[in-house]
Amino acid sequence: MLSKQMLSKQMLSKPMLSKQMKKWLRPGWLVIYFVALLGWAAWYVPQLNAERYREKIHTGLESALGRKVSFGTLQFQLLPVPGFTIKDLIIGEDPAIGPEPAAYVTTLRGRPRLSALLGGPLEFASVDLEETSVNLTRTEGNANSVHWNFSALTRTQLKGSFPVIHMLGGRVNFKFGDTKTVFYLLNTDADLWPPSDEGGPWTVKVRAEPARTDRPSHGFGTVVARGEWRPRDGAITIDLKLEKSELSDIGTLFQGAESELHGRIWGEAHLAGPADRVGIAGRLNVDDIHGWNQPPNQASKPFALVLSGALDARNQTLDMRAYSVATGFPFDLRYRVQAFLGRPSWAVTALLDGTPLGPFADTARHLGWGIPADLAIEGSARGVLGYSIGLDSGAGEGVGRFEGGLRFTGVKAAFRGGETLTLADTGLTVTGSRAALAPAELTSSNGEKAIFDAAIDSSAASVEVGLQTEGMAVETLRPLLTNSRIPLLSHLSGGTWNGHIRRAGNSDVWTGEIRVKESSLRFDGFGEPVQLLLAEAQLEPDAANVRRLSVKAGSIEAQGDYRYEYGSPIPHQFHFTAAGVEGAALEKLLEPALNRGGLLNKTLNFGKVPIPEWLHGFHAAGTLQVNSLALGAVTLSRLKTKVEWAGEKGVLPGFTAQVGTATLTGDVNVDLLGARPRYEFLGKATGLAWRGGFIDTEGTASAAGAGRDLLASVAAKGTFTAKNVDLAPIRRFPSAQGPFELSWGKTGPALKLTALTATADGATWVGTADTAENGEVSLHLTSGERSIEAVGAIFRGNSFQAVPVQR
Repeated sequence: MLSKQMLSKQMLSKPMLSKQMKKWLRPGWLVIYFVALLGWAAWYVPQLNAERYREKIHTGLESALGRKVSFGTLQFQLLPVPGFTIKDLIIGEDPAIGPEPAAYVTTLRGRPRLSALLGGPLEFASVDLEETSVNLTRTEGNANSVHWNFSALTRTQLKGSFPVIHMLGGRVNFKFGDTKTVFYLLNTDADLWPPSDEGGPWTVKVRAEPARTDRPSHGFGTVVARGEWRPRDGAITIDLKLEKSELSDIGTLFQGAESELHGRIWGEAHLAGPADRVGIAGRLNVDDIHGWNQPPNQASKPFALVLSGALDARNQTLDMRAYSVATGFPFDLRYRVQAFLGRPSWAVTALLDGTPLGPFADTARHLGWGIPADLAIEGSARGVLGYSIGLDSGAGEGVGRFEGGLRFTGVKAAFRGGETLTLADTGLTVTGSRAALAPAELTSSNGEKAIFDAAIDSSAASVEVGLQTEGMAVETLRPLLTNSRIPLLSHLSGGTWNGHIRRAGNSDVWTGEIRVKESSLRFDGFGEPVQLLLAEAQLEPDAANVRRLSVKAGSIEAQGDYRYEYGSPIPHQFHFTAAGVEGAALEKLLEPALNRGGLLNKTLNFGKVPIPEWLHGFHAAGTLQVNSLALGAVTLSRLKTKVEWAGEKGVLPGFTAQVGTATLTGDVNVDLLGARPRYEFLGKATGLAWRGGFIDTEGTASAAGAGRDLLASVAAKGTFTAKNVDLAPIRRFPSAQGPFELSWGKTGPALKLTALTATADGATWVGTADTAENGEVSLHLTSGERSIEAVGAIFRGNSFQAVPVQR
């Protein structure tokens, strides 16, 4: 029996113990215990060795995905949900598709089904993919069948075990056989839910940024899609949305090159219905269209297109229609594609019914189709234009083909500040890659007429343009001529022309025949415009020939012909004849080439004399004839010479001219490299009449500068021979010869003779002659013991006067 003391202690301790336990088992403490236990488990569970589950997980993944898989490290996880974390997962490809794996996953977080946690087979309820790259691959079978690697996901035996898949920020590549396309999806968030029961739908949600491998790796606008597919009845429901994106990025996505068309584009579409007839309804908006070099149009309004159509998913056929709801802009676009998951063939057709041309011209200009920025076009188009590609296009597999025709009415074109040209109603025929505009009458506002036609071949990148007129002012087509770079015509100002011209091929080569009257052009080397009084030109693929050319520059008139050869080392070739030319007028005309050494020019170029680019690249050859060239007091008549010019230097070989009774023959060198032009003559002068006789000279003469400076710089040296020169009252010399030097001083010519030899009275005389500062020439001759001393200003027409000989 217990003692009273012990019994008393037991009776006292039970209430105290019960009270203590109740304190530690309060709900708040229980939560703390649970959180602590959960935290410990979250830390401890990943430390457990999961390798013993590798085989089960491996088998479970292959069963769920229907693919061979391999992976690196394996780890348990408890939070946020119980499961496994798998590193470096590689999901293999169907061997029939190719050797490259279907996906690379840096981290996979898998959550097993509840049945697996309760001892059942290992199946995954959901899979989260991080840093994933997926290949969607299309292959072609032996029987021309097409197969996609995701087709296996629709197999019945996979539906029960297929997990929910979440991919965050992944990349989706598209492959055709072993080749990856340039298209891919960047920053892709995708969710795939398999059917929850036998009759349930497959559900997918995707948000991605289309991109290209050949461009910088940024997104080209975001696409959002959410859809369902019910295998039982094939019903499909899809909602698509293109968020507001830069139009140039979308253009780059499909063109592969930087788009010059800027703006914004956005829209949405809803697809619903059975697989063989899915209805489509939607809307597409385009706003702020402008070129890369133009500011955004803040006042522009969105251009809306209504979308409708139908999709036959079983037979892989899509029919779409897009039409404008804008008032006054009828535009209807039809699109059809077949076998879009196989070998697609597609066609797009535009139906125009009085559609204005202005907006199309603006778009074509921004797309770089060569329409001048200052050209305004109005008018309307009616007809059908289609483009198809594929096996049934008639152009071969993968080759596009245009077909159709348009009728243009009320077309007017005007350049800013220029004439308004009206084009008579005409038609455009499109066949294959060629579009041809039928010849039509082009009329200016003042009634001038021409016949215009054009054709474009996109496959050959060629443009053909034809223009024919019986008479039209050059200025009527001034902007067109300037932009087209037509030989001769594009450089003219004023006047009239007639004839026909044509541009064909993918270069700026024009052919035809033209006649120009009373026009003018500027030449870089001339200080005044050249007036074309008359010119007849024949334009050839490799040259431009101008014949019956009559020109006037300042007071100088000339006639002749000119030829320009494209790509030739000597492109300029000419033959000109002039009646009378004044040296001062010639110098004024050539001033841009001759006078480059002015003070301002030297100052701005730090003392150097710049060489103009046009002069450095100027190469020419030809002939010149001048009946009379007046150079101050000297007149050259019947001047003939060849011209060979290369950059800053030129040669006049075979130069001939008459100076009074004398004939000049030789070569002239011209050097424009320095501050002043320099001239050098190498040749001879024969038949110079002087003092009743004749003098012949041979040697060199040089000069530099222009005007009076040119005459003052003349210097010559060489040898001479003279016959029957009468130096009365001294005596007549039947012959004389020797070296000479001639220069030009303040008082006129300065002559110096050394080693002079002359014959007179049966005797031989030797001596010298020199010119003093006052212009008088002193003559010294000796023959044995005899001597002659004479002085005279013979260049001023005076005679020699004998000077007494000092003995």
